[in-house]
Amino acid sequence: MDIGILMHVYNVQDPHWEYIAWGDPETNLLGCLPKLCELLLMQPSDITTKQIIIFSGPSTKNNLSEGAYTKQFLMDHLDELALFPSLKPLLKNNHGKLSSLKRHVENITLGQELVRTMDEIVAAAQFFDQSSVEAVAQIACASHAPRCMQQQVVARSQGTIPRRQVWSVIASDTCFPGSKPEDTIVFEKPHLDYDPMAGFVPDAPEVLRGYFSLSPQDKRKFLVETQAFMENHRM
Repeated sequence: MDIGILMHVYNVQDPHWEYIAWGDPETNLLGCLPKLCELLLMQPSDITTKQIIIFSGPSTKNNLSEGAYTKQFLMDHLDELALFPSLKPLLKNNHGKLSSLKRHVENITLGQELVRTMDEIVAAAQFFDQSSVEAVAQIACASHAPRCMQQQVVARSQGTIPRRQVWSVIASDTCFPGSKPEDTIVFEKPHLDYDPMAGFVPDAPEVLRGYFSLSPQDKRKFLVETQAFMENHRM
């Protein structure tokens, strides 16, 4: 099976970028880049990584786009992967796998500048459709991965992911600074017959979706008023 990998990148001007992208070897927390390498190193012999693509957002560093900077950072730090306890056994006395890993990194394709996660998914699906890729893995930080999965499902429902492509999401061990995995909340529309909220209008996803179109001032007001309501009504 030929697979493709879409790796999401993040604002390279963020002071915490290295933690998100690289992680923390001392605590064995793999960021997106070591997670990519782990996937490549653990790949079974009957699976071949055909293409890896990284798109870019609007940020730049050292006159490099997000994608180019991320790729260069990984190339410059490949020799430090063994600092992660979980990766060290995969690299020990295995020059063949390390050489293959280096080739994969050198051959990473840099895509165009895109702003939205959905645009990355659609563009990646089109990119992989030009080759024999049958499965696609998205790699994203733990805070972003749940949204990547939701956007992927939406893209498939809209027909922008070819039917022959099987997609999955792989989360890194790192979250956005100051957050943890449980801070990302997923709301489903009530659908069980015995749920007292089933059929009630409006439902939570419908109401909360409008949050993103609010002004920053109205977002703060919404959150403060909602927090007060919850504190007054929490059982």
